[in-house]
Amino acid sequence: MARFEKGEKVFEITSDDGRYTTEQRKHLREGWTRVCDPRCEVPLGAEPLNATFEEALRADPDDASAAIVYADWLEQQGHPRGALIAVQHQLSLRPRDERLFDAERKIIEDARDALISKPLLAHLAILRRNADGKSVEIGPSRNLYGGGTATFDHGFIRDAHVLLNRRGADEDLLWELLRHPSARVLAKLGIAVDKSRDIALVATIITHGPRPPLRALHFSVEHKGMTVDLAGLDTAYPELVELEIAIHNVRFGELRLPKLRRLGLAAGFSDIGRLLAATTWPALESLALDADVEKLSLAFEKPSFPRLRTLSLDNSPRGLELVRMLVRSPNVGQLEVLGLPRVQLPQEAITLLVENRAKFTKLVTLRVPQARTNEIDRLRAAEFPV
Repeated sequence: MARFEKGEKVFEITSDDGRYTTEQRKHLREGWTRVCDPRCEVPLGAEPLNATFEEALRADPDDASAAIVYADWLEQQGHPRGALIAVQHQLSLRPRDERLFDAERKIIEDARDALISKPLLAHLAILRRNADGKSVEIGPSRNLYGGGTATFDHGFIRDAHVLLNRRGADEDLLWELLRHPSARVLAKLGIAVDKSRDIALVATIITHGPRPPLRALHFSVEHKGMTVDLAGLDTAYPELVELEIAIHNVRFGELRLPKLRRLGLAAGFSDIGRLLAATTWPALESLALDADVEKLSLAFEKPSFPRLRTLSLDNSPRGLELVRMLVRSPNVGQLEVLGLPRVQLPQEAITLLVENRAKFTKLVTLRVPQARTNEIDRLRAAEFPV
């Protein structure tokens, strides 16, 4: 069952209705809000909230200090998240303390849906991130079908990876994760979808569903037969600093992310060239794209990337045109790493690089795996760091 509200209007549809996914897409894009249906979903809105602490958490989801301060207040309100924050903070200082580990598991088990709901336990491995960056399993998860992971840090899910495939979790798992109070300061989200699922609904939930303060989003789709519409992504997640998309055919509509530092897009067809040219990207440091010269040339004619340091342009038979675009770009002198994987570089392209070596003033790494041995020798003779 999925329940939607818009003002005083209510729309409901059951999962056995053939329109279940299409109606969800339609209503979300028309401004309806999916809400909990208490007849079949556990209400999760009973957690006490402090507006000041909530604002601090969303302002910097990776800042553990805000959660530590919040813990005292939550414990005073009698909510188990306060105790979980406190125990996980102590575990960050003493990760080998078995008593703390046992206390953590007991808090999670006793809290039940207040910290992790049954659908999440059924499909996701519940982890905690240690101070050394490694993760350990902490929850009584059944993880029946390898649906992914949800990683806690100081009482909240900060990092989640969801696998939506034929054997495992469906689109409702993504809704369940994003609606859960434990994920309300989710900073990093990875989603992989295969063609057995409703890819369009997944994209709609991402752009029009619950909106945690994501800083990093990775989204991959194993299907080439449709255009995935991600219009509204920048409105949903304006604080993104990292965006990785692997979708054969994707449309963004508009994309203005002034804080974005890393963008990776593996797509056969997209509107990214137009979007890159439409604005300046003041924070972008790393850019990895399929090398469609015609679509990218306008963006590289302008000083659109004032902080760009790492550039990877992949998969093109038009190496000469690509090199011409690069050596004419006003951004070429700031590049430190340039990669041209799966780019066919004829002798004319190598000659053009050699003739313009002086423009690559800051380059410390050049990767040209498709170049022949004699061409690499020419580049090295010109003092390219191949």
